[in-house]
Amino acid sequence: MNKNIRLAHANIRKHKIESFLMSLLVFLCVTVLGSALSAGVCISTMFDRMMERTGIKPCYVQTSEKNYDEHFLTFLAEDPRVTEYSVVSFLCDSDNFRLLMPDGGKKIFPVYFVTAEEDAKFEKTRPESGLNEAELAAIAHPIWLPHSTMRAYKLHEGDPFELVWNAKKFSFTVAGSYECGLFDSSMTKCIVTEQDYQMLKPIMIAGRRIYFGTEPETDEEDLIQIFRRKCMEYSEEDLSFALSSESSQELRQSFSDDIDLLLTAAKVMACIIFLAVAVMIRFRIVNDIRNQIVSIGVLEAIGYKSSDISLSYVWEYLLLSLAGCAAGIIGCCILSPVFVSTVENLAETEGARHISLPEILLAVLMILLFVTVIAFLRARAVRHYPPVRAFRKGIETHHFGRNYLPLRNTGKSVHLRIALKGFLSNLKQCFGLTAVMTVVTVGVLVCALFFPVFGRGIDGLMVLSGHEVSDVDIRVCDSTDAYAFAAELAAMPEVRKAMPSIKSEGEGLFLRTGDSDNWMYWETYDNFSDTENIFAASGRLPEHDNEIMLSKTASYAANCKVGDTVTLVCGSVEQQYLVTGLTVALIDGNTLFMTTDGYRRLNPLAKTNSVDVYLEKGTDITEFEEQIDRKYGKSVADSLKEQSSGGSLEERIRSAADQLIAEMMQSTDMTQLDYAIQIGDTVITGDNSNVQIRSISNMREFLDSALGSACRSYAAAVFLFALLSMIVTVTILLILTASVIRDQRRAFGIMKSIGYTNRELIFQLLFRIIPAAVIAVMIGTVIVILFVNTAWFQLNLLPIPVNYRAILCMDCVILLFCTVSTLIGAAKVREVSVCELMSE
Repeated sequence: MNKNIRLAHANIRKHKIESFLMSLLVFLCVTVLGSALSAGVCISTMFDRMMERTGIKPCYVQTSEKNYDEHFLTFLAEDPRVTEYSVVSFLCDSDNFRLLMPDGGKKIFPVYFVTAEEDAKFEKTRPESGLNEAELAAIAHPIWLPHSTMRAYKLHEGDPFELVWNAKKFSFTVAGSYECGLFDSSMTKCIVTEQDYQMLKPIMIAGRRIYFGTEPETDEEDLIQIFRRKCMEYSEEDLSFALSSESSQELRQSFSDDIDLLLTAAKVMACIIFLAVAVMIRFRIVNDIRNQIVSIGVLEAIGYKSSDISLSYVWEYLLLSLAGCAAGIIGCCILSPVFVSTVENLAETEGARHISLPEILLAVLMILLFVTVIAFLRARAVRHYPPVRAFRKGIETHHFGRNYLPLRNTGKSVHLRIALKGFLSNLKQCFGLTAVMTVVTVGVLVCALFFPVFGRGIDGLMVLSGHEVSDVDIRVCDSTDAYAFAAELAAMPEVRKAMPSIKSEGEGLFLRTGDSDNWMYWETYDNFSDTENIFAASGRLPEHDNEIMLSKTASYAANCKVGDTVTLVCGSVEQQYLVTGLTVALIDGNTLFMTTDGYRRLNPLAKTNSVDVYLEKGTDITEFEEQIDRKYGKSVADSLKEQSSGGSLEERIRSAADQLIAEMMQSTDMTQLDYAIQIGDTVITGDNSNVQIRSISNMREFLDSALGSACRSYAAAVFLFALLSMIVTVTILLILTASVIRDQRRAFGIMKSIGYTNRELIFQLLFRIIPAAVIAVMIGTVIVILFVNTAWFQLNLLPIPVNYRAILCMDCVILLFCTVSTLIGAAKVREVSVCELMSE
């Protein structure tokens, strides 16, 4: 064994640069694969650890305070599958609150408010604070925030925390932080005092959540459906859309979706490097045997067995792999916590920060075994070279086949023909290079398609949201003609397009398949060809009133596909619809899409209640909203800003009446309100006819708040994987060019002696390798265009819009990158010396 190791060590020292590059490939492979496996173990327990630490009950049913009845709890008490339950009161608002930033700007802040007493019913909160009891007691309006919110906004105990609701400002002071469970991933749960809770209650939606735990092996979906049905039977009202629910399985799935995407991408990257390592080992061993054929003959002549020589090659790559693995373990210790930290930011909870050493060692063992097997299989070729054949430098170098590229009468193309002859004489090597480069090309192109999407933040992610996202969403009152209003808006110079639609006001539809009813969100437009962010990943968009398109999640839940006929239920009305297409919705995935006329088949009295406004590029949204206020009067939300102090008695009365009307329209379904107030002989009358707009919201700002951090995490991951792909490409090409130069060192010396310049030889080397890169780029491009979106959709991931111009540009960049890398490696041909070769 010692002599084999000495031979391996001598070969490593002889080819230092190539040996370093091989160890670099192994290092990258161990780092990426080991980190993904280690982080995967830590992350896989994150949900259960969070549930255990916070004591969250796994299922809930939520409704508004006005629809809640204490008698609902008796249905849970009577069910033997329910182990415990509790009711949490909360306030929520997803659109109207803005967080006042230190620079004076405002950022939308979807929020839940609960008191400490109510929160204790929901989870075992462990507040943390650097303030002492006296300092906490001195705070007038304390607020407790989740750890993730504190990190995101760089807050500390004692910092001011100011929220703006319309024109009213609520000032709090950060008292401390806590680990938040799964209250709602798109909103922030804040703990406030009872006094502040009551102060906020008049302007917010008050709701109740009924949490309950279940016995093991309980069908939670069935339990929730039975509970909902009993609640509706008791209330004698249709609470189908007033009762929302979620089970632990759904919570776990939503928790793991984004995480699985990152870890899967890391493992795919490791597999690409695996393939590169396999091809490079095979190529290097074959070249080494061919280059050292005389040395092999001498070793065999003096008593070395072919098995000893084969083992020396195995030891060479095993030693290189051991060096790469040793460095890779250190890389895993650095990268694995980064993976965990990224997932923590996405999931907004804390995980196990430790490094899972067994998984890292498993990755090391897999790579060492893989390298050993590949090296052993290729090194066995030594047994085909007995001493006599070895001394003759291999009989396979002398052949009498047809010469497809003769050098006679070549004119100016002699260098290209010599390069192509070298390319054709090493087809096996070229096939391996093409395979690796094809996989790398696919990876780089996918990253190139994703990076502009995530790198542009919310502007790019809107395309993938699965919903229409306009610049401004204006909800109009029922008395307002939405189409006339949209036409007036479209005539404004700042407006690019105004599109009326019917938007859900908290209600939904049921999609019935067999005996089960599946609750769905819905989205309607007159003509889906006018939308900008809704597209069909499979099939087509709905065009007629009997057609719908489903999200992929909704199609799974309802067990239907394109071409199926399904039943939609709205109250007591049922209608048949044809499924014309499927899409993937990143937000509210359980969604269906239909035309406005299609929705009115279910709800004939539905009114067009919303206008999506698209602004010209460069238009300031805040200024536009202020312009709308000036032109169309107060919206319902604006009316709540007014204060009833100052002015004459009649003005104060009208102001107070307008506020009362606004509050009633905000919290109830009332659309037409009149008032008459008599003071002495004077009667003051009024109504809500001057209010055309119910509310104005900016969905872009909400998406940025909810998904901005996820965008940044994905963009960083995409950039990292693209960078790794490029490093692998450079390493492969440098190894190849160095091996070719070493293998044909004498041939290059002879060509130099008869007048070929270094520049001409570099050109020949370039075109021995570039054809394989060109073929790989072409194949990879075809794969990306034809199959990537299909594969993404089948995996229930986001289809990405294929930008053909961007793909073409990236193909040129990849080829240019390969050319430069090859030229760097080919420059070593300058070191070939004719005099040195003659002295040998």
